[in-house]
Amino acid sequence: MVAYPDDGIRLAISRAVVRENARGLQITKEKSSHKIDVVVALAMAAHAAVQQSHVKEPPIVQPAIYSKNAGWWDGSSGSDTRTTPQKFYDFYNNGGGGSYWPGSGPREW
Repeated sequence: MVAYPDDGIRLAISRAVVRENARGLQITKEKSSHKIDVVVALAMAAHAAVQQSHVKEPPIVQPAIYSKNAGWWDGSSGSDTRTTPQKFYDFYNNGGGGSYWPGSGPREW
């Protein structure tokens, strides 16, 4: 095992022992006065990192715009080759179909 060159961490690692019980492996210590909290924290972090390595990447979300006049608009059309940000800026700069940014619309909303 390779550890950060810190005397406190190395001392805690040297005092930690692994025991097997009915629930599996357990990191423990020989004497109750020994401090091994950092070893347990490192083990938990390593376990979480290994578990996260199996998680698939989150899906890419397609932004959509709600227009008061046109309803939901996701910018999809077969022949349009503009990127999503280009479609959004074109939509917004051309009046946005009557849409308003939140908090900037008419008072009666």
